[in-house]
Amino acid sequence: MLNQFSRTQLLIGQKGMERLFNARVAVFGIGGVGGYTVEALARSGIGTLDLIDDDRVCLTNLNRQLLATRKTVGQYKVDVAEQRIHEINPDAVVHTYKTFYAKDVIWVCSDMYRPFERSISFALPNASWAIDHFHVVMKANEAVDDVRRKLQSDMPKRERIKTKRGFAYTLKKRMDDLTEEEAEKIKLARRSEKTAPFAVAYDLKEDFFNIYDNNPSSKEAAQQAFAEWEASIPQDELYDKFRDLAKTVHNFYDQIFAYWDCPIAISNGFTECTNRLIRENNCRGRGYSFEVLKARTLFRRKNLDLMFQNDLVTQNFGPSIPENEPVFHFEGSKNDTSYDDDEDDDYEPFPEEDDIGVEEPED
Repeated sequence: MLNQFSRTQLLIGQKGMERLFNARVAVFGIGGVGGYTVEALARSGIGTLDLIDDDRVCLTNLNRQLLATRKTVGQYKVDVAEQRIHEINPDAVVHTYKTFYAKDVIWVCSDMYRPFERSISFALPNASWAIDHFHVVMKANEAVDDVRRKLQSDMPKRERIKTKRGFAYTLKKRMDDLTEEEAEKIKLARRSEKTAPFAVAYDLKEDFFNIYDNNPSSKEAAQQAFAEWEASIPQDELYDKFRDLAKTVHNFYDQIFAYWDCPIAISNGFTECTNRLIRENNCRGRGYSFEVLKARTLFRRKNLDLMFQNDLVTQNFGPSIPENEPVFHFEGSKNDTSYDDDEDDDYEPFPEEDDIGVEEPED
């Protein structure tokens, strides 16, 4: 028998729907983002919602907030949200709290943006600020790419080191993730005085990542590892970007190493992943219909696996879906063999100038 969640159940199955019905989610702040979040949660079938906000709808909210209408101006946002949730799903349990929730927030995780310090201290006086490690280590990738760009400016195109997805891409990969071919090309770079700086930069990048990876529970050990890493940066101006990274760490020293003080894993990765999807769709989606953009955003391998597990793919829902490959190649598949070693323009996920390296020396 059809109900308002029948389409969702086709995707995630009965057990998935039961998990949503039994789930409880708290939303802090029912404004521009929170209002849409509450709407999505209610329409997804979440069983219990806790709404926390002490603010009322005002006239200036009308341009961007879902819950703001002429009729709701002056009403508490949590009350408006509760009414809307019950109009969508009368069976949902809603708890409202007309309060500004701050005193019990003890950790805030964000990127490196100095104005956050004042905002956090004002709004969340009991909270400690930690910098998400992703925003720190990404600077090492930027530094290794800076070295690559400087080197390539003096090297002719015929002297490139080639890998299937481009040497620039290879240099940004972690050592454990390198293919046999990629590892060999980095080893090859060490053998030539002209290309050895590629390997030096790669090692500096890896050593910086390892400050986190090799010291997951010891703040003191991480601080010592950083000091040793900073001392290992060559004096050549070619590596100035790595010195800039060291200065950045010193500028945010307390907040970066506060990461180790938090008793649980802390990250703003969900926000960053969402932002990345938005940027990627904005860049690649121009000219596509809304339906295609929605599919590109919502498609996940996990969803497809659930469809197979619940025998939904064989029930004539649209065209056949391949089991062992993506429905479409959005970012390139690891099984994609369409790259040609002999092509001059190697794949580069961050389009820049030509990748440069050297040909393998003769024995």
